[in-house]
Amino acid sequence: MRAAIEAGAAVVPIPGASAALAAVVGSGLDPQPFTFLGFVPRSGRPRREFIARLSAVTHTSIFFESANRLVRTLEDLEAELGGGRRVVVARELTKVHEEFLRGTLQEVAAYYREHTPRGEVVVCLGGAPGESSRVTEEAARDLARSLARQGASSREIVRTLRDRWGVERNRAYSLALEAAQEGES
Repeated sequence: MRAAIEAGAAVVPIPGASAALAAVVGSGLDPQPFTFLGFVPRSGRPRREFIARLSAVTHTSIFFESANRLVRTLEDLEAELGGGRRVVVARELTKVHEEFLRGTLQEVAAYYREHTPRGEVVVCLGGAPGESSRVTEEAARDLARSLARQGASSREIVRTLRDRWGVERNRAYSLALEAAQEGES
């Protein structure tokens, strides 16, 4: 586009369906503000950094993903952000087989592990909880202790803290270990 404009060519956009806008409008997630991120990098450091950056975004993020990589991306997001984060997968927008699947990262990943996705995919990821809605350190510690007393494994404690309250992974792991050590003494 830049080259065409610099060369003096007339650039006339033609309005048409926008999958990203259709997805955010139909998602049910908060549409204001939102950030469109393009395609998820396929692998390596760019992919890890892309996913890690989403942990701090407090508004809706929209991105495209290949149907073949959708499950892996949902699993990677779940591992990094916790399974309780809201997500909507919009497929085949404005077409006969249009589909919106709404739920948590854990629920939507589980669904697509059983039902192979096809077609064009847009992912709308709900924002991370804002600071005002984050759980206090003491409340997270109390929950970890309670779960440990009930016989939950460290892994289960971490998962619960992340899914229920969005506790960051390293913090959840530290609290789970602390609770397990207290239970042993």
